[in-house]
Amino acid sequence: LKVEEGRTHFSTPGALMSFLPGSDGLEAKDGVSMFDPSKNEWVNGHVTGTPPSMASGPALTKVGDSVVQYGGRLGGVDGANLTDSVAVLQKEKHSNNWVWNAPVVSGPNPGAREGACATALP
Repeated sequence: LKVEEGRTHFSTPGALMSFLPGSDGLEAKDGVSMFDPSKNEWVNGHVTGTPPSMASGPALTKVGDSVVQYGGRLGGVDGANLTDSVAVLQKEKHSNNWVWNAPVVSGPNPGAREGACATALP
């Protein structure tokens, strides 16, 4: 996992997947792009489902073929409200299609936060 300003990258065999949430200053952007270094080519994924509310500084981690997002600050860096929401971006098997969903979560959560790190444990 590599994080740069506005981008979070996940290494996959033979490709670099770049999960690109963010804004162009006018509207929210959401998408998944794959870079294939053997072809020097970007391929855009197709995203469906209802994306989570735009949040700055959420914790993200790759779990299998999914990306799990937790928390963040709603309303961008100047937003006043932290969130403790969980959203999952699931890759459909044998395609470049991705689906957002909000799972039903039980048990105590770590509390609303931004700028946190997350990692998948074995």
